[in-house]
Amino acid sequence: GEPHQDGACDHEGQCVLLAIWSVAGDLMRRHLGEYTLESIASMARGESPWPQTVTV
Repeated sequence: GEPHQDGACDHEGQCVLLAIWSVAGDLMRRHLGEYTLESIASMARGESPWPQTVTV
């Protein structure tokens, strides 16, 4: 389970940061999971387009 749930944390801001890092980690795993070694090698050889930059 997640640490310090339901206001049981005595380190202000730490719990919310753990949650934010957890979400960021999940998003990164999903994004990076879209690539394979084959697709990366194909991009490196110029056979496939490079990933597009996302602007926020």
